Amino acid sequence: IEVSAESADNDTWRPIASLVAGSAVAASAAASSDVAIGTSVVKITSGTAMVLGDIICFTSGTIEWVRATAIAGTASFSVQDATRFDHASDTGIFGGGEHFVVSADLEAVTRVRVIVNNNNSSGTQPIVARAALITSL
Repeated sequence: IEVSAESADNDTWRPIASLVAGSAVAASAAASSDVAIGTSVVKITSGTAMVLGDIICFTSGTIEWVRATAIAGTASFSVQDATRFDHASDTGIFGGGEHFVVSADLEAVTRVRVIVNNNNSSGTQPIVARAALITSL
């Protein structure tokens, strides 16, 4: 995570945090049918069983993150909150997602950016990332 006190120029970025995610191959599955908005049980036809409590990513055009709350072997998994988007049956479904939280005083900061790469991975594992800046609670 990098910050800059300037509103422009690229030589003013300074790192404030660095995080290393796991790089093991993620569990993957295929849905047995389309996943509709509001689905809480996702039926799968192939792949490795998802892990209870795992953060799972649907890699469709509307990427979505869910948490597995119940597992039925390689047949299905339940999610904590119903899906917010439709996902076609050919959408990639991957487990092993991670969340990171960084608390920082950003009062003197004008810009923030997140840089994501897989430099610490021994392979070519694809990365899906989402970053959010919460300014108050």
